[in-house]
Amino acid sequence: MAHPSKLSLPGARTRFDELQIVHVLLTEWAPIHWVGAFLPFHRYYVHAHETLLRTECNYTGAHPYWDESLDAGNFANSVLLDPVFGFGGNGEGENHCITTGPFKDYVNAVGPGVTITDHCLTRNINDCLSMGAKKEYVQDCVAKETFFDMWNCLEAAPHAAGHGGINGQVR
Repeated sequence: MAHPSKLSLPGARTRFDELQIVHVLLTEWAPIHWVGAFLPFHRYYVHAHETLLRTECNYTGAHPYWDESLDAGNFANSVLLDPVFGFGGNGEGENHCITTGPFKDYVNAVGPGVTITDHCLTRNINDCLSMGAKKEYVQDCVAKETFFDMWNCLEAAPHAAGHGGINGQVR
């Protein structure tokens, strides 16, 4: 998050900004959601993030992974969002800025959407929306007979539940 940008993307000041901007631009102008490439693209995207952590930040740990199904309906109490040992708790105030954890003072330049504005990281946890990440829903999706049906199911319920449950900045 502190390494300077290298790709000359508009508004990017850091390598992390570049990762965000690539996702935002591809969401706006290229089909990476609601297409068959949804799962492969996001797997590659996570791989790119992990590669940057290892090659540019000397990170040697495991890439963080959250099995959202374990916390479905209870994101507010997830160990992942612990204010001390996790990624910080729920946002506070009118803008729902994160005020605890390692990202409490982070100023994000990217978003919402394609705009470039300095703002806090936001989180407005919605445990009702997080219910779509329940293990039963994931299993129902994986049991679909075709890739088309499985991917549409995963993107509609479990994937959307993660975003809706965290309920932070859009895109």
